Amino acid sequence: MEGMENCLCHAEEIFAILGKKWVIPIINIIGNSEKVSFNEISKKLPNTSPSLISKTLRLLQFYKIAVKTPFEDSSYKISYELTENGNELRKIILSMENWIVTGKIVAKAKECSEELMVYRV
Repeated sequence: MEGMENCLCHAEEIFAILGKKWVIPIINIIGNSEKVSFNEISKKLPNTSPSLISKTLRLLQFYKIAVKTPFEDSSYKISYELTENGNELRKIILSMENWIVTGKIVAKAKECSEELMVYRV
């Protein structure tokens, strides 16, 4: 990247978003399924208010990380799925997790919960 001028202002904005509570778990919950409903997300985050989940989903949609679509068999039931960019971001997050776990950086992990387990990449 020699000779290129870059700034980290875009990365700073995205890391600020990723640092918000429940953003990474929700990205992972959606990424573990092809499509997931709001109720399924809520069940996996039982101690989280529906309004916070809704706010987080709107944020992910705004940044084109996730998309909201109707289920094929129902026009009123909504599902969420990661966009191509969302899947790429999830892979970057997984790569960062691996980088941390292999000892490249010291980071204290919280207790690993079900919503942070990766089942599908």
